[in-house]
Amino acid sequence: MDYLFFGTDHTVTLTQPLRKNCTCQYCGTSFMAEGEVQAVGTSIGVFGLWQEAAKRRGHSKALRQLERKVAHAWPLAPCPRCGRYQAAMLQQFRKTLHHDVFWFAWFVVFFILAMDLALSLSAGLFWFLELLTLGVLLAIWRDRNRQCKLLTAGTLPGKRG
Repeated sequence: MDYLFFGTDHTVTLTQPLRKNCTCQYCGTSFMAEGEVQAVGTSIGVFGLWQEAAKRRGHSKALRQLERKVAHAWPLAPCPRCGRYQAAMLQQFRKTLHHDVFWFAWFVVFFILAMDLALSLSAGLFWFLELLTLGVLLAIWRDRNRQCKLLTAGTLPGKRG
């Protein structure tokens, strides 16, 4: 993307498969959780100069971010024996989900307020939409780990569960 004579934006996206050995905290089964980690690095080549250096900077930023994510990431995979998710997996999933839901909720609230002022909606409809938004947020945050069941299950070769 060009910024009017100021520079060129270089974006590098790196993806790496993620495999972690896990032991279920509920039934003790050892299994391999698999997922994928993605990182994005950006850099700007100022005034159209040093474009290769900007590409290398974007790549190194993406690589550093990918290394951090691989070190701390847990793929979201249920236990193949009991079908339950592990606490570390759920904690990371909720952390990213809460961040996204938080900003989405603020967007919805401000959108409703703006629409209420712009269109002079009645107070009843306004509060209905507010409570509906709150209900959706509470439904997303509740713990569903008790009800998770896996239809097809297997264990690691050589392990008995």
